[in-house]
Amino acid sequence: MGTAHVYADFTPGRHLELVTALHCPWRVAVRIVIWLAEVLQGRTRTRPRPGTREDRRTEMDYITLPKAVENFIAATNAHDANALAAVFSDGATVRDDGKTWAGEAEIREWIQGHLINPKIVLTPTSFAGDRLVASGDGEFPGGPLSFAFVFGIKDDQVTDVAIDPV
Repeated sequence: MGTAHVYADFTPGRHLELVTALHCPWRVAVRIVIWLAEVLQGRTRTRPRPGTREDRRTEMDYITLPKAVENFIAATNAHDANALAAVFSDGATVRDDGKTWAGEAEIREWIQGHLINPKIVLTPTSFAGDRLVASGDGEFPGGPLSFAFVFGIKDDQVTDVAIDPV
């Protein structure tokens, strides 16, 4: 083990000599410097620390969702009651907290009371078939909490959704 001297070419015509004083094998130091060079050149996407809000947002980039579910999450996270109501089809139903809301007026009531007022932010963690598992955070005690959303979808609109804690 010893000091590793590394030469890295960041851009054509410009060179940067990096001298590390890492107490590790030189190959590890070289890997660190190469990774750093890639990050500085924008060739590597860095990931946020696990468990942070930024990390949860990044996870969504890797989950493929149906358009209606994407719209549901986007409108929820934007706290846009009208956009959220537009995600639901005529005659849609919502089952949440042991109660069922049916029709536009009741669903708007549910949207306001359960998503908009507590400023819910959903971060999807998985989607399979018609079931979305997402972390919900907002202005409520005990959060964030995980929920399973089972969607019925027709013509890019939600026909029904059942929500249960996971």
